[in-house]
Amino acid sequence: MSDLASLEFMDADQPWAPTPSPFAGEGGVKGLAWMLRVDDMDSIDDLRFLYSPVPLTKGVRDKYRQLSKHRDTMTSVDIAGLISEEQPRMDDVVSHDTLDLVAEYAADGKPALKEHLKSQAFALSLTPPGQAVRAEMRPTAGHKAQRGVAVVLNDALGVVQELNAWRNASSDSLEAFMAQEDEEKVDNHRKFTIAFAIENIRRLLEDEAEATFHKNQKLQTHIGVRYTDPQYQAGNRHAVVQSSGNYRAFRNPVHQQEVYKAELKSQRTESWDKYAPYIDEDMRQAFLKRYRAEVEKADAARNARTADHLLWLQSEQLLQALDLFDRNDTEQALLFEDQLGKAMVGMNATEAGQALLERWRDADISRDNLYWRALAQNQEAAEEEVAKLYQERSMLEDLDSAALQDRMKKLAVVYDRAHALMDALAERTGGPPSSYLVGGAMLINTLGNSLFQNKPATVLDKASSRVAMTILHSQLGRHAKDIHFETRGGKPLSRGATARIDRAATRSFDDALQGGSRGPMTEMRLGKVLVMLELW
Repeated sequence: MSDLASLEFMDADQPWAPTPSPFAGEGGVKGLAWMLRVDDMDSIDDLRFLYSPVPLTKGVRDKYRQLSKHRDTMTSVDIAGLISEEQPRMDDVVSHDTLDLVAEYAADGKPALKEHLKSQAFALSLTPPGQAVRAEMRPTAGHKAQRGVAVVLNDALGVVQELNAWRNASSDSLEAFMAQEDEEKVDNHRKFTIAFAIENIRRLLEDEAEATFHKNQKLQTHIGVRYTDPQYQAGNRHAVVQSSGNYRAFRNPVHQQEVYKAELKSQRTESWDKYAPYIDEDMRQAFLKRYRAEVEKADAARNARTADHLLWLQSEQLLQALDLFDRNDTEQALLFEDQLGKAMVGMNATEAGQALLERWRDADISRDNLYWRALAQNQEAAEEEVAKLYQERSMLEDLDSAALQDRMKKLAVVYDRAHALMDALAERTGGPPSSYLVGGAMLINTLGNSLFQNKPATVLDKASSRVAMTILHSQLGRHAKDIHFETRGGKPLSRGATARIDRAATRSFDDALQGGSRGPMTEMRLGKVLVMLELW
């Protein structure tokens, strides 16, 4: 389907080849098609449709043609019913008089619904014109049989991506609050920065005052300590001698510590007192209270939207949709990574989402374990190595760095193929556009962040987490050891690796998906997980 919401034919073996422009010659648009024409329907025994967000390889196409277990997952249309005078009601088929079941057509003449649809994640900028489509579908004069129908195709992956985007969009209200300006044109982003900067400065001054207090205590070696409680009389004579007559009196050691703590607290407070009159603390606290209320509202919305996403993320329908990706093709590995990234990015921001990632991480590699499938880029060769690593997880901690790198060689080769393809894509204009690849970097970010949300000690102690960390590092390919502000030890990254990082680090997920300022996705950066891996 083109950006103009029309259908375009493509060469199945050259799916990224440019398609002829529908704007040809004088007279405007030529070649725009909203519908497929099927001739000689009496000779068709079986008509099935399949939707895929990415082109299929020949091996996958053959699998759906020849194997019933895959063929039966496709949308089947009753040919006899379509060509009959009295067309029966059929699942997955919409006629011209029921076209309003499609939300975009139902919105015609309903401005509120139309505006609401525009605000949705992955909103269509264009749809086939309703009047033209109905005209092509209606029966001709004197006939009852319809000339055309709309076939509804399943897109479980799209459903999961929509639900994921909807959950991430829970931060929209917070972003709107942060963008609000007062009468002096100062927005809440600026106020938030100032409010927390003031707090950080106050704590810094207090910490400096505490450090000075402890330093002075160490320098006061000429001042002794005298306890007034009777049981300390013998020690008092020694304190007076040692201090040359200069001493401080306390009832006992406990009282001494209480006095020191009070003095320290006073020093910390006084460090800020001289600046406090310049700050309207009531106004600052009032703003922070409003900010926290907005955060709580966004958190509540995010948590409320999580269950539907996780339900679909664990569904058989999604697994069937993921079967469309070739498990022995490097380009398909990147496309799988991208599509799954759009379905999972940000899920670790909720307690339930993080819990699911952790359950997957602690479970064996399998078809329904999307954590390990994602790390293996859905490739059979990588999954085999990941499975071996998982079985050996208890022994990994005994390997030194050199031995671990040697153990990861086969897996690194698989990932380096993906980097090599990225290198090639950076050198030429052919192949998948960048919008088909940016999700992969976001997926690595989400999986990496979910790993590092645990305390480092816990992560190190958990064998399955160590496997995940090792694979994440290997996912960055031969460049993992070189990543440090794009260069390390004088060794620059290749164009392919740089392109992969740049697509994530310099463009938000929203920009990559649809552009504009109305993005539903939480902005996720690859840089964070790279830094985490550097620190590991």
